[in-house]
Amino acid sequence: MKLVKLSSIGMVTTYDYPEGSWKEKHRVLTGLIGPECELLETVHPKKLYKPFGGPAESGKVVMLVDESGWFHNTIPNIRASQLYGDTIMGAALFVGVDGEDFTGLTDEQVKDLIAYL
Repeated sequence: MKLVKLSSIGMVTTYDYPEGSWKEKHRVLTGLIGPECELLETVHPKKLYKPFGGPAESGKVVMLVDESGWFHNTIPNIRASQLYGDTIMGAALFVGVDGEDFTGLTDEQVKDLIAYL
C-alpha cells in the first residue's frame, strides 16, 4: 500500500504507507507533510469525489494537510487548493480511508491519482 504526496511546488511523489501503531503512523505522516507539522487535518476535496468516491463511499481518497499550515513557513499549494476549493498551505498527502482509519492506496488508485494530479 502506498500514499501520494503533492508538494507546494507541484511535485508528486509516492511513499510506502507507514506501518505500526497509530502514534508511529502519525509521526511518519506529519514528517512527510513538513518538519513543523504536528496536527493532521483530514480534507475531503470535492473534486476527488467523482473519480475516487465521495464521503460515504468505500475506497475513497482523502487529503491530509497541516492543520496549522497558515502559521508555519509554508507556501500555498495551488493544485491541492484547486481540488479542495479553499487555500491549502504546504504539502498534501493522499491516503485511503477504511471506516475511521487511514489506509494506504492501491496501485490502481495511485496510478489514477497521479494521472489526475
